[in-house]
Amino acid sequence: MRRSVMVLSACVLAVLASGCSDTGSGEDCVGAELTASRTTVAPGDELALTGAYFLTGCHDTGEAAPEQDATSAPVLWSQGTDEGAQLGEAAIDTRGELTATVTVPDDAAAGEATVSVSLDAGTTAEVTLTVAP
Repeated sequence: MRRSVMVLSACVLAVLASGCSDTGSGEDCVGAELTASRTTVAPGDELALTGAYFLTGCHDTGEAAPEQDATSAPVLWSQGTDEGAQLGEAAIDTRGELTATVTVPDDAAAGEATVSVSLDAGTTAEVTLTVAP
């Protein structure tokens, strides 16, 4: 009985200790999040963006961030076959929180569009919008 309790305790501790640390795969880290002030827009509209977790590396277990993370990142507009027209730059603070105000392109067509922000291949977030006719 005592041996069973010790084995069970060791298993529970192993699960608790595994937490959310970076194992190099990036699968355990919280992904970047991007939110738009509205999801339906028209050409020429201003759009406010906010985001979180725009950090390089994995910092969701309380470890210290690198000395300098990015302070800005491009905001891109994609619609149909038009990929990645830059709308502006988003500001990123030391906590990885993002803010930006951009303008919907005047030539935006009615339908679905994507706004994205990317620090690198591993830290990207996007939001899907509907452009009103």
